[in-house]
Amino acid sequence: MSGLAQDLRYALRQLRKSPGFAAVAVITLALGIGVSTAMFGVMNAVLLQPPPFRDPDRLVRILSTKGETVDGPSPLDVRDFSAQNSTFEKIAVYDSGWRKNVSALPGSTEPEQRPIGLVPAAYFEVLGVKPLMGRLFTEEENRWGSHFEVILSYDFWEARLQGDPAVLGKTIRINDEPYTVIAVMPPGLPNWSFDSPKGRVDLWTPFVPYLSANGTVWDETSRRASYFAIGRLKPGVSREQAQADLERIAGSLAASHPLDRGVGVLLRPLQEDRIDNLRPPILLLMGAVVLILLIACSNVANLLLTRNSSRAREVAVRVAMGAARSVLVRQFMAESLVLGLAGGFLGSALAWWACAVVTRVHPAQLRQLADVHMDLRVLAFAFMVSLSSSVIFGVVPAWISSGVNLSEAFKEGGRGTTIGRGKKWLKHSFVAGEMALAVMLLVGTGLLIQSLLRLQNGNPGFRVDHLLRTHLFLPPVRYSNPEIITHFCEEYAGRVGQLPGVQNVTISAAYPPDSQWMQYFTIVGRPVPGLEGVPEATFNVTDAHYLHTLGVPLLRGRDFSDWDTATSPPVALINQSLVERYFPSEDPVGKQIQMGLLLGGDGSNLPPSVASNAPAIRFTIVGVTGDSLNRGLALPPEPQLTALFRQIPNLNFGFKNLIVRTALDPLQLAEPIRQQLHTLDPNVPFAEVYSMDQIMEQDTADRRYTTGLLALFAIFGVVLAGIGVYGVVSYVVAQRTSEIGLRLALGAQHGDVLWMVIKQGLGMATAGALAGLLSAWVLRRAVAQLVFGISPADPATFLAAALLLVSIAAAASYIPARRAAKVDPMVALRYE
Repeated sequence: MSGLAQDLRYALRQLRKSPGFAAVAVITLALGIGVSTAMFGVMNAVLLQPPPFRDPDRLVRILSTKGETVDGPSPLDVRDFSAQNSTFEKIAVYDSGWRKNVSALPGSTEPEQRPIGLVPAAYFEVLGVKPLMGRLFTEEENRWGSHFEVILSYDFWEARLQGDPAVLGKTIRINDEPYTVIAVMPPGLPNWSFDSPKGRVDLWTPFVPYLSANGTVWDETSRRASYFAIGRLKPGVSREQAQADLERIAGSLAASHPLDRGVGVLLRPLQEDRIDNLRPPILLLMGAVVLILLIACSNVANLLLTRNSSRAREVAVRVAMGAARSVLVRQFMAESLVLGLAGGFLGSALAWWACAVVTRVHPAQLRQLADVHMDLRVLAFAFMVSLSSSVIFGVVPAWISSGVNLSEAFKEGGRGTTIGRGKKWLKHSFVAGEMALAVMLLVGTGLLIQSLLRLQNGNPGFRVDHLLRTHLFLPPVRYSNPEIITHFCEEYAGRVGQLPGVQNVTISAAYPPDSQWMQYFTIVGRPVPGLEGVPEATFNVTDAHYLHTLGVPLLRGRDFSDWDTATSPPVALINQSLVERYFPSEDPVGKQIQMGLLLGGDGSNLPPSVASNAPAIRFTIVGVTGDSLNRGLALPPEPQLTALFRQIPNLNFGFKNLIVRTALDPLQLAEPIRQQLHTLDPNVPFAEVYSMDQIMEQDTADRRYTTGLLALFAIFGVVLAGIGVYGVVSYVVAQRTSEIGLRLALGAQHGDVLWMVIKQGLGMATAGALAGLLSAWVLRRAVAQLVFGISPADPATFLAAALLLVSIAAAASYIPARRAAKVDPMVALRYE
């Protein structure tokens, strides 16, 4: 240990003699170590840390499968799983993210809309979470009429109720009905475990699906429904054993219930909820920062080679005095260790700052990033990276620099610096390696940027410009029948349509680019071969002005009209995708389709328990529309069926979207539109007010975040690689000053000297670019899941990345080349 301490003191003295070199090396390493540690902090929080629940390895998500489709199970299936299994302690089915109107909150002048978690009594018991104060729901409270209780999150209690210690027993109005606060949950519950597409869930009420005041309960048709389900395994039971147990039950259900035919079951660790779709981008970004770290290490290795070459005479003297090579290597490595630890310390500070920024600034879709922080595991990673980096960038220079040739060192020592002409290839190899790594970064960044541009600039099937969209929910307690809902919607749309600057108005249950409401249907006159063959389509109910307001093209037939009233025969529009799938060789206009499962003869293969509860809604197809996106920006449109909500009372629900086409900036009309709503009903929140441009941006926010980070990393890598080229070419110019002077004295042109120097930089860059292109092609599958509309081996992107990097290398070489071309031959010869 005393020898190591002596080596470290010697290393510190040597580095103090070269403060410029030490500062550049430490900052370079800090950048590489800092971004690597920050990304590991993200990976640790999202991929590695177990969920903050009791025995998290025993928690699983229960999913249903049908072919390649994976979705949530039906409530009846979960009920049967719970009753017949032998491997679970408890199973809970629930729903998450229903937007409801919340009022009677302190400090609120208007009602607001919030996602509400609908959970049974067993939900928090499965998670192993106990309330901070109060109690959980009881089984009795899962029944209609006894369900008016609410549980609050700790954050909601603190922020909206000022942490009132007497909150239990107080009332919050949800959908205009009084709910009694019975509990406050503890702090630290993760967002992702109560995920909702529309925001964080901070309120929970009892789960009462398919239950109503008239006593209706779950029936066979609810086996088509999809909910969330979680379970806690019994101690000692593996996920594979539980999977086999539920598969046995699923097979039995398929034999007894037609709607369960072809339906399988899948268990997934609850940890996967937090990971969700973040694994590919996190691993891609982690790979990118590893490349940056390697580039930084290559740069510092070149710096060490250059610096150590100036110490060749010193090393030769020590060798001549009997110093063993191992001693010299150890002392050089001590300097590398000091640089690595200093870079690690500064890099950890940079990583701490970066993690804090990620925690506060991230897209709403990536709520998991709110949990990113520095902990002991991340600090240990930073320390290990610092040590590893010290070895990576230090060992080769240490070995090369300690193997000095005494005669050459004493002969050349008085002339300046050299590492031995036979070892110059090593510096060039380091730079070529940096170039290869930078090309890989540029290729990945280029692919993601082009993918993002294709998403943003693609044709969504409707006019995005000058559209305003807001969401409203008409609570059933005051809007108790479809006629009242229809009247309100028509009155509201009529008032908004009279506002200055408004061109068109429509009210719709769903809107592009997302529409996740799926419905089964049948084509009248075509027999149903079985449940597996029943057609399905994305379904939407609107008023008569939907196409005109959104600018969706009508391809054939007619649009909805005011003559399509609540008492006239129901009509429907279908999109081109539905025509191609279900009417490939015939004109669908005039054909009839029936919503749900057919009754009577065509549905004779269905049991009475299914057929008797199936909705019987028969539509005449009156028009075919162009395709508009209905599964997000990255997926092709699904078959779409659109009907009028005034013609379908049993599907005319209170949740609606107002969509307004304006002649002005849409957001400028938000306030007058809100005033019209509250003139009609001051207790309905004016919620989720966005322009369609903002909605489209939100749909790509996670991709833009990933692409932006990768682009930032690529910039770091390219800058470091450019610095590496500049450093090596500058060193070569310094080494060849006398040669350049002699060439100029013998009549060489300045352009010849300029090209001679730049050619060296281009040679390293070209070799590195070719290696980088080959590596990027080999690793192209790493980005395949993240690109859209472009091949992960796109030749244009590969070529552009290589040309950009070679151009940067040429620019970096030009500065020392220009300096070399201006060498005074007499000064250079005198220098020699």
